[in-house]
Amino acid sequence: MKKLSNPSQEFWFTEHWVKEAKDAGFIKKFIYEADMPSFTLFEGLSKFTKETKTVYKGTKREETRELTHEFCMLKPTTYTPDGAIVWTDKAYHVLFAGIDDPIHLIKDCYFTAKKVKGQWVTILDVKAPTGTNRHSDTPFSFTRKWMWQQHEIFVNKVMLAPTSKSKRGYLFADTWTPGRYLWTDKLTSQRKLTNYNPILIKDFLLP
Repeated sequence: MKKLSNPSQEFWFTEHWVKEAKDAGFIKKFIYEADMPSFTLFEGLSKFTKETKTVYKGTKREETRELTHEFCMLKPTTYTPDGAIVWTDKAYHVLFAGIDDPIHLIKDCYFTAKKVKGQWVTILDVKAPTGTNRHSDTPFSFTRKWMWQQHEIFVNKVMLAPTSKSKRGYLFADTWTPGRYLWTDKLTSQRKLTNYNPILIKDFLLP
């Protein structure tokens, strides 16, 4: 097993989960952030002023030009998801439900997906355990709403392991825990997991 070079990299552990899901036949393809499109959430707000200016004054080329100046009041906002999962049919109602499925099926599955060109696709954003890890000044709760309002794309918030026994919505607790996560970052001992009881994918797949 590979040592973890940066303990704060939640995405690194997500990759281990994705690999196990892919090996089990649940995932066709995983699309990384570098290959994801950026989505415009807000076009920005600008004001324009016009100015009449004489150029080449005092020469034969003298002329009057009308210049337009732009003043940016609010910058545009764009968003790039962390990645996307293209599912196999095997994962339907096991790991994901369709966005138009009955609510009880959506609640029973960790992921929500939408059909794109005949394939089930989940757009995701991986968060720290508190759900607040972000690189911009836009809260993720707003970003998700904007994405749906502007593009009708539902972004799945993915948090890995619970920090409290009373919380739900964590990938490793609601599905299975990848084998690599059961070991400490330096692979010297098994990780102590006191907030939930981890199971491996082989146990998750038991009928």
